[in-house]
Amino acid sequence: MTSSTTQKFNRQDLWFLLLLCVIWGLFAWRWLTPNMADQVMFPEGDFSHHYFVYRTHAFREFQAGRLPLWMDCTFAGYSFQADPQSSLFYLPTTFNLLFHLVTGQPEFSLYAYQLEALLHLLLASGLTYLFLRTEIGRRLPALLGAVIFAYSGYLTGYPPLQIAILEGGIWLPLVLWGLHGIAKQPLRRHYIAFVFATVMSVMAGNPQTYLYVGYAAIAYFLYKVWRNKLPWLTALKRITCAGAVILGLCIVQLWPTAEYTGLSTRASLPFGESASGFPLRDIVQILLPNVVSLFNPLYVGILPLFLVGLAITHGKHRDRWFWTGLVVISFLFSFGKNLFGFEIAYLFAPGHALMRSQERHAQLYSFGIAVLAAFGVDTLLQLAGENLKQALRRYQSISIGALILTGVALFAVVLGAEVGLSRLQELGLGNKVGLLFLLTVGTTILLTCAIQFPQTIKTIVWAALALIVIDLFTVNRPVNAAPSYAAFPPEPALTEIVADERDFFRIQDDWRLAGHTACMAGLDENYGIASIKTERIERFTKEVPEETQWDLLGVKYLVTWKGNLVRGDGSPIASEQVFHDGAETYTYRLDTTPQAAWLVHNWTSADYEGALAAVSAPDFAPTTQAVVEGLPAQTATATVAQVDVLERHTGYLALDVVTDQPGLVVISQAMYPGWQATVNGEPVAVVAANSLLQAVPVAAGESAVVLHYAPRPFWTGVWIALGTLLIGVLALIFLVRSDRKSH
Repeated sequence: MTSSTTQKFNRQDLWFLLLLCVIWGLFAWRWLTPNMADQVMFPEGDFSHHYFVYRTHAFREFQAGRLPLWMDCTFAGYSFQADPQSSLFYLPTTFNLLFHLVTGQPEFSLYAYQLEALLHLLLASGLTYLFLRTEIGRRLPALLGAVIFAYSGYLTGYPPLQIAILEGGIWLPLVLWGLHGIAKQPLRRHYIAFVFATVMSVMAGNPQTYLYVGYAAIAYFLYKVWRNKLPWLTALKRITCAGAVILGLCIVQLWPTAEYTGLSTRASLPFGESASGFPLRDIVQILLPNVVSLFNPLYVGILPLFLVGLAITHGKHRDRWFWTGLVVISFLFSFGKNLFGFEIAYLFAPGHALMRSQERHAQLYSFGIAVLAAFGVDTLLQLAGENLKQALRRYQSISIGALILTGVALFAVVLGAEVGLSRLQELGLGNKVGLLFLLTVGTTILLTCAIQFPQTIKTIVWAALALIVIDLFTVNRPVNAAPSYAAFPPEPALTEIVADERDFFRIQDDWRLAGHTACMAGLDENYGIASIKTERIERFTKEVPEETQWDLLGVKYLVTWKGNLVRGDGSPIASEQVFHDGAETYTYRLDTTPQAAWLVHNWTSADYEGALAAVSAPDFAPTTQAVVEGLPAQTATATVAQVDVLERHTGYLALDVVTDQPGLVVISQAMYPGWQATVNGEPVAVVAANSLLQAVPVAAGESAVVLHYAPRPFWTGVWIALGTLLIGVLALIFLVRSDRKSH
């Protein structure tokens, strides 16, 4: 139900959108200012050392004229595009990369990447305003709801640092706006908005986020179909067409990701691991942020909670019960195994059992709160006279009671700090309770003014907006404001390594360097920091003896905490120390001979488990024998065995092989579907060797061996997406015309 005085969209909405831009500018200016004395940055961590590295890799590959499908510098070779966090088809990221390429930038800019993240907060507010303008019909409620969602503790907390979460989640309002129209009187723009927003949510690269967006969208559409009394067959016809288009467009990412997930350590998760969520103590962050954790995903402000209560108890919007249900369910689920409720999703809602960190349900919680708060503002604007006074007196009493309690708490905290309770000072509890006291004072004043001067209710709502902005900005803006820094300064531990001119070698970092430092320095690692990794690399790293790993993966340098390199029996490992920082970081040059590829003439055949066991044996000889999956065993003696690397770059390897016996070329690169090989121009299957690596059989004589990465799920998905784009547009046009005729 919308307001009885629904306001039509017109130029006045542009002023409200302009105001949202001003509010965003006030929030973001310190990240954007060129004045270094005032400038802040997102803290070092996932944003700077993971997502930014991924963008830099994509940029460098595009610079070299290649599609960034593969990544050499981590996990001994990594299916980059199959990892959804690559976000190659997410349009804002694509435009950002293209801008850097077209303008001739030498490197991808961390500043520009921060701007991309911050602009998504602005986009979140604009899209929420659009949805609430349609859902409610008034500008002021839509404006307040948009501010509450965009600058809530959730959206301004860790999602900007794990940017795929932010970029995937902000499309929820546009998805719902499209479904609102499709379930009522669909126009072409509703289908386009629904399809576009859903595709963008998927392409942003966080499966958990678009899973939640998907479930919220399904629930909302079913509810709207029921409310509008739309025949279910008609609803199914409308949504099936749009759903098919979405699937066809997203298949270019979903198919490779599904293959990657099936081969990863995330193929299945036990309940205990999947059901991680907020500890119950985090409930306190609803009222008192920054006490139990750095981030405040459940914090939406103080005044919005009063508006939510008003919407539920005195509102006339029948939709409030849907949003109340969404808030309650997402709140329960966000605690995972710590509060009963999530088991239902784990058992009966497909996809939830594959995800960890259930606290991310806070996205739906904060959005639902924003919608209900907007309903509360609309209730204020609709009530008049005695009805308004009667509705607000109860909340005035609650506010006064809260004011007394926070005043007493503030006195107690200040007094405790004065008498030496150091823990109170460490938590900064005085400032936090002081802020809560001031916000309660402001809320009490606004409620009192609304009771005493109901004729000025619009002015009071504008004052409420100012209080909400002060509240959310004070609490949430400092969370991701860190002093400026150079993301990847020269790393002394790598100085000797970077100077090494060998064509091929890898390094091993025993967690002494910031994530992906080697990648940014142009070096290759045998492991990495991505949260999702293949089962092959994970088990290889954990179960195979370290020196065998070094031989198979061409590890020449070790950056470690170990002051001495010795084996378990105390014997020294042949190496040379080339760096020590005087503390706990050492760099060693190992006495190994890295090879990108080599020949073996003796190999056994085994399944994956057998191969892993054989390679893990202490008597395994990495350079003279192999264990192969899917190829008959061979024993032979060769007098000629030579492999020369002709060309090697990301996703491509060309070799010249000479042998007087049939042999097996073992390639020091992680096995993954999509690698294709030719020997003297004829296709040959790439097989798994030594549980992790790739191998190609060759006949006696000289052979030209070429390997290149051309994953079928990706290229097939590209053609399906292009076909869907054409067919889907035609189908949507036909469907809209058909619906118009039926009306």
